[in-house]
Amino acid sequence: MQIVGVSLLRNEEYFAAWALMNAAAFCDRIIVMDNRSQDRTRGIVEAVAREHSHIEIIDVRNVHRTHKYLEPLVGTPTWVFCIDGDEIYDPAGLAAMRKRLMAGDFDRYSRVGGKFAHIFSVFPEEKRALGYSDTHSVTSNKLFNFLVIKSWSGGTERLHGGRIIYKPEYDGQTLDLWKQETWNETEFRCLHLCFLPRSSLDASEDFSGRFGRKNPAEFYKTRFLYQRLRRALRRRLKPSGVTDIRDYKRNYAQGPVGEFDIAGFNLPSDFRALDPYCDEAMAVLHASSERQGVGPAAAIQGDRA
Repeated sequence: MQIVGVSLLRNEEYFAAWALMNAAAFCDRIIVMDNRSQDRTRGIVEAVAREHSHIEIIDVRNVHRTHKYLEPLVGTPTWVFCIDGDEIYDPAGLAAMRKRLMAGDFDRYSRVGGKFAHIFSVFPEEKRALGYSDTHSVTSNKLFNFLVIKSWSGGTERLHGGRIIYKPEYDGQTLDLWKQETWNETEFRCLHLCFLPRSSLDASEDFSGRFGRKNPAEFYKTRFLYQRLRRALRRRLKPSGVTDIRDYKRNYAQGPVGEFDIAGFNLPSDFRALDPYCDEAMAVLHASSERQGVGPAAAIQGDRA
């Protein structure tokens, strides 16, 4: 059994080292897909890869053709772990999860969903953060058991789309730990910094101080004519559906604001040797502490659009 991490990055200079380093010991191999980053992301990832030889970097131009890199793993004893540039996992929790995965505790499940906290405000010195719990908002399955899959054809973006056929002895059952365990109980927990800027270039890429910034696939949809026309058609056919980034990000801002203990998650400044400019990331975290909430009705201060 092996654990393969996959990370699709585009202009993630603030938190790239933090996200990858916290997950590095959990994975036997990490595939970093760099989608034409224009900031310091590539240099930071290369520095992390020099520190950890099991990290490889792939240049990708089209995010909707990235699933092909995972297809050779289908049917093999592999857990595929998704690591986005705004997802910071608890390294001690991942260490405990690794032992359980290797012991076969989750072998019968096709996916395992962890506990997410959708964060808009971080207090680094106090080791706490404010945000929304996935109990009230959306979450996502981040750990995929490729051993139970017979085939996964037609996939587009990594771990998205296509048709999954499971082996006859499995039924594709998922395990949603986020429904069963609290933030302080679970081992599989993640700070989702979806409402914070992740690059100095965010202002020029339509960053919204209220609702976060585009992910690589979202940027692709607005950049290319075909994708813009497709979205316009879908908007006409289903006007009540999700139509833009603000609708999508708004789904994370559901329910009451909660406080989350982040002791043990490390900070960007802990990886200064890999990112000499980590003080910029720390400044983003400190600036976020001025916020009281996210959304049209929230009185937000300190937006840095």
